Amino acid sequence: IDDPRYWQRDALRRIFYRRFVIPRMDGIVAVSEQSLEGVHELYHPLVPTTVIQNGVDPSHALAGLGENPPTGARRETTRGLLLFVGALTPQKRPDRFIRIVESVHRRLAGIEGWLVGAGPLEQTLREEIDARQLQTVIRLCGTQPRLGPYFAHAEVAYWLALRGEAPVGRISAQVDRLHLERHDDATAVLCLFDGEER
Repeated sequence: IDDPRYWQRDALRRIFYRRFVIPRMDGIVAVSEQSLEGVHELYHPLVPTTVIQNGVDPSHALAGLGENPPTGARRETTRGLLLFVGALTPQKRPDRFIRIVESVHRRLAGIEGWLVGAGPLEQTLREEIDARQLQTVIRLCGTQPRLGPYFAHAEVAYWLALRGEAPVGRISAQVDRLHLERHDDATAVLCLFDGEER
């Protein structure tokens, strides 16, 4: 179960789950400590609960480091590439990534942002990119079977799928230009401009 504080914002739905769904469960498995905290905070389950973190296969994450991305290489004019890897869902905040790329691009010409992933927000994000006239700055790359080419092209990667013992060090060591930001809290994005936190 994911963090219900994200997908259970409606009060009536929370009541329905608390009274009718959760009491029928024999146990609850959450994907992170944060998600489990949300389950206990909202539902106070009496059944056993535990955390089984999402797995990350390092060979998948690193596959194809020497290749060009299937969606096309960086533009020759690109001075820096910011990379988002994760589901395009509200809790992952790809909209915030778009605003960060836009802000960096305004200050540093030649910055580009790529989003690798798919999800229910894809069409909304396309519309936001069009509305902000960022078609030449931000690229939606869709779901990709090999992530290595994308990591190899990026200076900064924001990978929301990483949790727990994910291979952050291994990826960083093999992609020497890459500074990999890991955030267990998908709502927390750190971007610095001359010491200014956003």
